[in-house]
Amino acid sequence: MPGPVAPVIVRQAAGARPAPVPSARGRFRPDIEGLRGLAVLLVVLFHAWPDLLAGGFIGVDVFFVISGFLITGLLYRELAATGGIDFRGFYARRVRRLFPAAALALLVTFLLSAWLLSPLALPRVTGDGVAAAFSVANIRFALASGDYFTVLATPSPFLHYWSLSVEEQFYLVWPATLLLVARLGGRRLLAPAVLTVALLSGVLAVAATDVAAGWAFYSLPTRAWQLAVGGLLAIAAVERFRRSGISALLGLAGWAGLGGVLLAGLAFDELLAYPGWWALLPTLGAVLVIAGGDRRGGPGLVLGLAPLRFLGRISYALYLWHWPLLVLPAVALGPELPLGARLALVGSAVAIATASTLLLEEPIRRGTAGFSGRALRAATPPLAGLALAVVVGVGISAWVNGRSLEALGGTDVAAAAPPKDVEGEVVIEGLAEKPRPTVRPARVATPRALPAPAVSPRARAEATPKVTKTPSVTKQPRKAPRSTPRATKKPRKTPRPPPDWGLPQGVRPNLVAAAEDFEALKRNGCLHDEATASPRTCVFGKAASRHTVALVGDSHASHWFPALVRVANDRGWRLETYVKVSCPFTDILVRNLEKKKRYKECLAFNANVVSRLKASKPDVVVTSVSRWQHPVDDAYDGPAAQGEGIARMLAQVPGKPVVIADVPYPGQDVPECLAKNPKDIRPCAAPARNRNAGGSPSRERQAAESSGGVMLDFYDLICRGHDRCLPVRDEVIIWRDHHHLTATFARSLAPALDRALQKVVPKRMRK
Repeated sequence: MPGPVAPVIVRQAAGARPAPVPSARGRFRPDIEGLRGLAVLLVVLFHAWPDLLAGGFIGVDVFFVISGFLITGLLYRELAATGGIDFRGFYARRVRRLFPAAALALLVTFLLSAWLLSPLALPRVTGDGVAAAFSVANIRFALASGDYFTVLATPSPFLHYWSLSVEEQFYLVWPATLLLVARLGGRRLLAPAVLTVALLSGVLAVAATDVAAGWAFYSLPTRAWQLAVGGLLAIAAVERFRRSGISALLGLAGWAGLGGVLLAGLAFDELLAYPGWWALLPTLGAVLVIAGGDRRGGPGLVLGLAPLRFLGRISYALYLWHWPLLVLPAVALGPELPLGARLALVGSAVAIATASTLLLEEPIRRGTAGFSGRALRAATPPLAGLALAVVVGVGISAWVNGRSLEALGGTDVAAAAPPKDVEGEVVIEGLAEKPRPTVRPARVATPRALPAPAVSPRARAEATPKVTKTPSVTKQPRKAPRSTPRATKKPRKTPRPPPDWGLPQGVRPNLVAAAEDFEALKRNGCLHDEATASPRTCVFGKAASRHTVALVGDSHASHWFPALVRVANDRGWRLETYVKVSCPFTDILVRNLEKKKRYKECLAFNANVVSRLKASKPDVVVTSVSRWQHPVDDAYDGPAAQGEGIARMLAQVPGKPVVIADVPYPGQDVPECLAKNPKDIRPCAAPARNRNAGGSPSRERQAAESSGGVMLDFYDLICRGHDRCLPVRDEVIIWRDHHHLTATFARSLAPALDRALQKVVPKRMRK
């Protein structure tokens, strides 16, 4: 996340995997088909209208329970009847049921991606598609940095395959696991064994959510408990409850379970540490629905209705098609798709899913179950289709991407000439010398009007254009000039050529390298990760200097390092850095959106930074923070309170406080946007209305005033006084992603930063 950029493209994908719908006794269960329809409805509504149904991602939990119930029930009945499991028959049914629709969806998504996505996004998305084809998409997304609930890069059209991969991996290991347990201890040990798997996986899920949220969300070991509880229901609970004669109670329990599922869909959101303990509500709710859904008076009365059963019948195909249909048009037309467009896309997904189910899936699924003869012939086409989809998709993606990247041009970061220094002055607030307050009441600072800068006579003379004489005409006119002036025609104005809004040919860094144009702190480990509580002391500039500058804050302080280290080298200062990802220099407890938890490591890190700064006694402390803060306590959800939190930290350390206002916020991945719009870069601009979004610069102004420091605002310098900030200045790309400066552009701001600091630092540091 992260504020959100686009309702259609910035939310977490969830998955669906249909399985045959006979119950644990082999009966057809209309209520389970309806429950599957409800689950896919939750997922589709969440993806299309996340503000309407922020917790719709729990539909995946419901699908996991259904799959565990149906597949385990099928295998359990086979074990009871034959004493073994026909692996070839089992996997042949999976191939015929799942691969044809997946192969078609993969191929079409590959082709649409090659057509619509930017050349920068295409390699990543192609890798996602290959991972999806080989059922390891969940591992790929778990390895990727970031959390897909937050605002990150353009979401992959293959993101929803993560849950399909989880279930494919489950299908791979579950039959052999059940057979091994049955052979070693008999069928009586199956229920205890499945219960053990559920408990171990559940404990792992809760523990991993706190330390590795991505793996907890995506991996089979942390999701197996949801599949296992469905399997446990198939093996033991349903049959025991049938014999116990409490059918009416199970019907009531089914209604309670349905209420739990709906409550989770309405009340949950992306801020939850998920799955963790929260996943118990939709998971156990689904278990209760299955246990009591077919009882008299149970929730089957609702789940058996034709609309939900229809959605359940097409749920697999609908899940395959709805996500790319929502994502790819948003990439092409803009993330804020209107309501009518989203309705049309959802309707198109339903129509395509219906056709896929009736014309592709069901005819193939009706083949013989064995893995020989006609079944082998039936399984071959979908396997070949899947392989063809991958080969063709990867080939087209690579070809289109190569041609597009060649057309973009540009120069490499290392080979490029040093960037031209940005001309202009930084707005400085709070220059008047005043003692640093020891106690700062919580108040809202009133912005003070800055006096007009004094202009020296020499500067005024240089700024005034000189008047040059008109050159004399050597050739005499034929007639003497009249005594009265003759009216002359006004020269026709030559119209100015239209501005060239295209991407400069020699843009630096080039679009391929821009996303990786990090500052040195991110490369050498001096930008500390989320788990770090004790900072390393990173020293740059002249280490033995008598004058020290400290840089503290989050990654938005870190991206100023290229400019600040250049100033430190030129001035002979010692530069110490204490920066940490997503950790503002404040005493307010904030929430880490990626880890889905209270960011206590940030408070500990900042406390240790204060101790280090008290020991090193810097002359100047420079800080900057992201405009988006997420305090745990709502009382601090405002720029004034957040500014006071920063000021209280600055008051604890020696040195002149310098607070840099956050840079303009483009709200989209700038290199990818430029790659899609090389002929007109204006769609990639940061709108001026975002200047104050998220509390900046009013928060920084409050922090500077309450701490007795100054605030530096580069907004007018970056935007050149325009009503919007173009993403390229002086042939240099400004942002490397949604909100961080490229190191190349930050380095070009060094002279302006130097001039501003010369007015701020103690006189002993000035030259």
